[in-house]
Amino acid sequence: MPAEAEQNAPKQQIQAIISGCQAFLLHAQAEIDKATADNQVMGWLEVNFQHNAATLAACGIQATLQGPRDHFKTELPALTTGLRHLDNDVGNLVADIKLQPQLQPATLPRARRLAAEKQAWEARLDAALADCKLLRESHATLRGNLTPQILLPFAKEKSGNKGPIFDIGYKLYRLTSDHKEKGDEEKNLDDFFSEATRQETLFAQITMPELPKLAATVIKEQIKSAIRVTATVKDTIDIMRENFAGEQKHVKATKARITKLGKEDIAELLKRINEEADALYKGMLRFHYKAHHLDKIYDIEEILLLMQFMQRAIKNDLQQQLKQEIADDGSLLNLNTAAAAAADQFLKGPAGFWRGIKLLFRLLAGKETVNLVSFEATIRDALNSCNSFYGNTPEDILPLEKFINDKLSAYDAPFPREDLYKIMKKCLHDYGTNIEEFCRTFKVDISSITAKGGTITIKKLISQIEGMATKMTQ
Repeated sequence: MPAEAEQNAPKQQIQAIISGCQAFLLHAQAEIDKATADNQVMGWLEVNFQHNAATLAACGIQATLQGPRDHFKTELPALTTGLRHLDNDVGNLVADIKLQPQLQPATLPRARRLAAEKQAWEARLDAALADCKLLRESHATLRGNLTPQILLPFAKEKSGNKGPIFDIGYKLYRLTSDHKEKGDEEKNLDDFFSEATRQETLFAQITMPELPKLAATVIKEQIKSAIRVTATVKDTIDIMRENFAGEQKHVKATKARITKLGKEDIAELLKRINEEADALYKGMLRFHYKAHHLDKIYDIEEILLLMQFMQRAIKNDLQQQLKQEIADDGSLLNLNTAAAAAADQFLKGPAGFWRGIKLLFRLLAGKETVNLVSFEATIRDALNSCNSFYGNTPEDILPLEKFINDKLSAYDAPFPREDLYKIMKKCLHDYGTNIEEFCRTFKVDISSITAKGGTITIKKLISQIEGMATKMTQ
């Protein structure tokens, strides 16, 4: 091999090593500059992992992050110093080659030692950059987990052995909140208000086209009782919303501050997270101070459940069975049976005897008498069309009096109209009372309610619902 070729081969190797070292140094310096200018990386260097262990854990940061952080913190000055030395050594080698007319035997080994050093620093730089990547990712995790929902368990931890108190406060917070977290299926006051409104509408929309109006009037009175309860429930919910407005405002303000966190450096951020978790904890304590309202909320929930049973029963089963009872010829609720029994009273007993005498005199005088078949038909029509049954005031009684007098307008007064009036009025009262008794004793199946079984009469159901509603207002 020519002497010149032998000389060029080591030069090329040395030049390749120098170029590789220089490129690495440029790359390494750029990466170090990028890392040291990145707050997402450098912010971790001053974090006390032991002091902030609970806060970091609450935000999803593993305690094992301290290892990579400590490694990077140690490696950063070592890399800076080592790369500076490598840069000096590479510069010296370049200068020596330029000054030497002839390549010295020790130059190639010297270059190879620099290549080995460069390779070692590459490995250490890669490890440090891996630490940087992990620190950046942890910063993103920390920022991404800055939500009130994620910090709530951390807030509960601050309650220590008072955890049950926190749970009760949190339950009240959720029940009285006007905003439900995603995936939260537990009902709150808004849900109960909507259900009360729905039941109010469903009760108001119940129709009874196939029932006698007198029977429908009795059922409507029960419906009115239910609608009054829905109004009480809605009023109670409105009052309760106002009662918890201050507590809700406190928690909303805390949650708003939490969502704005993230621009601070990490040490300050961890301090703020800890403070806001404290605020959340204290916020739930404020709710716990009003824990006695839980009973009212549970009563509201039970009332609405019982009203669902009552509404469905009145709309369907009660009407179906009542229609069957009315259609039964042997039933007191049968219109024909009730009308016939009432018409027969006109000539029964001592009073009936004297009415018969009076009719005889009317007949002899050529005046119109009472046709009991026609009177029975009039009573039957009255039972089917009367819509006045309840009330004790003159304003309540007047419509019924007018209704009966209109039905008997064809008869002379005072006899026989007054007697017929008394019989019809008593028949309407007795029939309405029998309808009322049938409805009140009608049994509603509530076996699907936890801890309750069997059936309950509508009378007891209404009484229970009204009693619970009254208790809520006290």
